[in-house]
Amino acid sequence: MSMPFLAHPDYQGLRPQSSHFSVSSYQHLPPQPRTRLNDPALVVPQLPLEIIDIITHKIVERGGWHDVGTLRAIAETCKAWKPIGQQYLFRRVRGRLHRIMRIEEEVWMEGKAGKDEVSRLFGHTRKLEIYGQEPDNYPLATISSLLACFPNLQAFWLDTFPFTSGPAAIQLLALDHVKLSYYDYATSAFLDFVAFLNLFSGIRQLDVSEAEFSEDFGFESALEAAQRFIQQRGADALTLGIQIEELSIRGSGSTASVAIIELLRMNPSTAKSLTRVAVDTDELDQIIALCDLLQVAENVEEVDFEVREEVDDAWLPTWNETIQKLSSTSLRSLKLRVSMMDDPDVTKPHLLIWTRVVSMISHLPPTISYIHLELQGLIDSFLTQFRACEGMKGPPLDDVLGGLANLRTFRVKMEFERSVNLSSPIELLQRALKKTADRELLVVE
Repeated sequence: MSMPFLAHPDYQGLRPQSSHFSVSSYQHLPPQPRTRLNDPALVVPQLPLEIIDIITHKIVERGGWHDVGTLRAIAETCKAWKPIGQQYLFRRVRGRLHRIMRIEEEVWMEGKAGKDEVSRLFGHTRKLEIYGQEPDNYPLATISSLLACFPNLQAFWLDTFPFTSGPAAIQLLALDHVKLSYYDYATSAFLDFVAFLNLFSGIRQLDVSEAEFSEDFGFESALEAAQRFIQQRGADALTLGIQIEELSIRGSGSTASVAIIELLRMNPSTAKSLTRVAVDTDELDQIIALCDLLQVAENVEEVDFEVREEVDDAWLPTWNETIQKLSSTSLRSLKLRVSMMDDPDVTKPHLLIWTRVVSMISHLPPTISYIHLELQGLIDSFLTQFRACEGMKGPPLDDVLGGLANLRTFRVKMEFERSVNLSSPIELLQRALKKTADRELLVVE
């Protein structure tokens, strides 16, 4: 029996020498490069292996993991170069789930020599990527069994999630980076996401994208839907035992992102392991949930989120109450993406997005040392809002920044649509923030 994963053209010639492996599927592959294995007369430079290793490392460093043909050629040049080529070629393994999940089964069908060789090759793997749409009926135990084949794995990227929880074997792995995309799996269950997290004892960096959990949540507000779901399922079903240092939630539905944030908040041990949180925020509910999380996640030093939704008078008290919670956090770094929309209503400057940005900065804790604003949207909207807000009562932004004793950098990056000459907004900021500029804290780009 052939192992479909190792039958991939990238790995041809590197398979264990076992009777179970077949070459019948390679008839239509492109011609093999000339190597000592198929051309004994080929002259191989007598370079020290340390030099070959450096060259191979540079190939990967410059070309990423896409230059597999070159890596394969290095592995097949001669016996001395073979381990070096294999080491880099197998550092990243990528394939469809229905093929990769058969690795464990077919490894155990090999003889001892084959199993030892496969174990040696997979011992080089640091990053495993799974992609492609599949029937959503794979048990989560598949992940535990699969990851056990890669003892030195550091990163696990799932660009698909066709899994159901079921009776999963808890293996409690610790990884450096886990990336989970729910693309084409909007109906995946939230409890399966919880079970997935509980496969790990620790993840340094967790990236979640395209999450919806559409069948779990109704049409009420994001915060109400998430809290209702949590109350119905109970704490036992939503208990986490994982430690996460950095969390990123991108391109997900507002209710899904609120549910993930609320899940962390109700698990204080997990929340207190967080040091960085980045969230796409389209609604006020997401900012409310994030600020509530920060009251529990006392070790979070860096937050990255977005302000883009206009609030009305009815929501303004909730907004003001929410941002006051920032002052009791331990934040050192804030990255804020600000989207300037069409036709700002300057007759109500207290509701403008730029006013909310200034009010948020005014409630940052004294520990803050770095503020990074990314201004997006329409440049005319920004200029209109900035001028309208500067005329309001209360301390101007320049004085607010002056009150932050530990501030080291206030960076403003302009990424406006249909950008023209940005000298006008840059000069406007430099004049309005003169004291900050004089302290050499202002960076505008």
